[in-house]
Amino acid sequence: MAPVGLHWTRLARFIRGPGIDGAIASDVGKVLAFVAQVEVFITHQSGSRPSIERELQRRLGPLLASRHALHWAPLVLMVFSTLPSIKAAVDATTMARLNALLTSTDKVRPLLRLYAGMIAALYPWLGRRLLMKAPKFGPKMRLQASRA
Repeated sequence: MAPVGLHWTRLARFIRGPGIDGAIASDVGKVLAFVAQVEVFITHQSGSRPSIERELQRRLGPLLASRHALHWAPLVLMVFSTLPSIKAAVDATTMARLNALLTSTDKVRPLLRLYAGMIAALYPWLGRRLLMKAPKFGPKMRLQASRA
């Protein structure tokens, strides 16, 4: 988070997002490193693919081993469902760790919801999935008796 700290603070003020201190405490730096490597994976040609896959694995491992891994696992799953080729680049051990996190019965804190605006601003390709949320119920429409 140190290299992007100033930009994070400016963006947080602009969109009224969480500050840099909370982001550091919530392991957002590991999340941003993983998503940045996903972009590299997507944009590069197949020539240097093995080194990019190793780097993707290297960045995903610490994220899934961090103390907030349970809370960030839904984002990793969202990335895998958005870009299925990323899932194919991850080894079986990491996938087993992710599955263990996703099937955990511990309470998940809404870190993804808290940082959704900031992540969507930095990575627009995730924005639609992060910011769209279906309403809990349909709209209530009251028609006047004369219009019914």
